Amino acid sequence: MDISAYNRKTRQHAELLLAAFRRRDAGVLESLTGTVGGDVAPLLEVLGMKVRVIENPVPGCSVAGSSDHRTQTVSIVRASRGRMRFTALHEAGHLLGHDDDASQDALYAHAKTSDRQVEEDACDAFAAMLLLPDVHVDETLSRHGLTARGLADLITTGRASTEACSVAVAQRLASPGYVVVVDGDGRTRFAARSGDTLPIRRGADQSASDLRAVIGTAAPLRDRGTLQYASGASTHELYLDACTHDGLVLVVACESDPDWPQLQTPVAPKRAAGGIDGFCPGCGVDFTSWQRCSGCGEPRHDACGGCACETRPARGERMCQGGCFTVQPPAAFDGSSAICRSCAG
Repeated sequence: MDISAYNRKTRQHAELLLAAFRRRDAGVLESLTGTVGGDVAPLLEVLGMKVRVIENPVPGCSVAGSSDHRTQTVSIVRASRGRMRFTALHEAGHLLGHDDDASQDALYAHAKTSDRQVEEDACDAFAAMLLLPDVHVDETLSRHGLTARGLADLITTGRASTEACSVAVAQRLASPGYVVVVDGDGRTRFAARSGDTLPIRRGADQSASDLRAVIGTAAPLRDRGTLQYASGASTHELYLDACTHDGLVLVVACESDPDWPQLQTPVAPKRAAGGIDGFCPGCGVDFTSWQRCSGCGEPRHDACGGCACETRPARGERMCQGGCFTVQPPAAFDGSSAICRSCAG
């Protein structure tokens, strides 16, 4: 299967994380590969990482886990066993990459040519590659292709989490897009992205998107349409393929080259229909923009090119002590406070 250039780059970063994993303890990697539903905590502890479970996510916090390289601690929100395994391995990827020179060099080289943050996608790919061997994924997807039905097949036969299966499919798309899992109430449970796309956050409401014909019904969908970001804004038009599976709506969405029969006319990305209000601290002015930064998702000031990415230090993150215990950028805190704004209320 052909995959996009960005996805190839992401998988190359994930391979560096796998190599770092092997250098720490090859026996752990062999024990983990193919394990079904087991607890990964003892395996990560062999590598010198501590794992702790947060019973309830704090309202307003969208992440399912975090990592602290100073204490080598992985924190995960209590969820299904499969989701917790995926989250723990994703966060372990962050710890491995932080201490690995090859991974850091690759991230630096990528940052010089793109404003996209490849690290999150690489950690997703790393976790999925551990849980789902490539040979099994490719064999399963050969029956229905990179479609919603193919994803359902992989979830049924792969015995890995829905999240891991979604990432495996997204990593194989030939163009930018998403693989999205939507709960019965229309809320996004998980969204894996492919290529140069803004993230669709957990909890984003899809009931006003073009998935509304599928949500709450058993009807499949294969058409063009849009998805919704957490802000309520719509994506540009995408090729959509969706089906229901075990109470969920599974969606494969891409800009071009869908892996199902379609009249192939290009789908052109478009700017926001209306201006986005923002404030530039560098220039000290309010402004209206028609584009968002693909890294931070905030409006970009056309006059100076600034966005939220440029207004915070690259390595100034700290862990919130107010309840969510997630590592967040300085912009999430008031001054030197140890509690993030979401937890402080």
